Amino acid sequence: MIDHILKQLEDIEARFEIIEEDDDDFDDDLCRIPEMSEEEYLEFLEARGQTEFGKVWRVYRGLMFDLVDEYLNCTPECRLKIRKLISKLSNVKFDVCRLVEEQGWLIKDRSDENLLRRLIGLLSISDLGYSLATLFTVNNLYGAASNAKIDIQPIMSEIASISSDEAENIDSDKSTKEFLETFKPFYGDKL
Repeated sequence: MIDHILKQLEDIEARFEIIEEDDDDFDDDLCRIPEMSEEEYLEFLEARGQTEFGKVWRVYRGLMFDLVDEYLNCTPECRLKIRKLISKLSNVKFDVCRLVEEQGWLIKDRSDENLLRRLIGLLSISDLGYSLATLFTVNNLYGAASNAKIDIQPIMSEIASISSDEAENIDSDKSTKEFLETFKPFYGDKL
């Protein structure tokens, strides 16, 4: 199953390369997602899904959720294999924060602890370590979890325990494991 998902993600990587030039016309609306009602969000996804980018994105989103479900339940060796293969797919890897931001708003309206776990798991798969993108993404998840009355710390600890503790192969001086273990939320512009 995992090999099949990874093969499909390689195909998605190639598609992202082709359509990246067209870009996503809905990028401007992404920052409005937290303010959207559920109806507005579903309309946004429907309209976006009609574009070439949206069609590829929908497949990407489904594959990444399938992959994170496998990742969270497989052996440490299997997790390492997944992280290594994803590290070679730069578009797939770097769009994880975008995917997490897109899906994170659902936590606001639903006490969906499993979704939160899956989203943090996606960050573990992408193995970006500490970066501004992961910092802001996790901070937004923290805020959404707090609003939904979900204690995010046990989930962060659980995902940190299965994340990479190496920072040599990423553009960060802090591994994903260390980032998740030491994350502290910030408010406004106070980092």
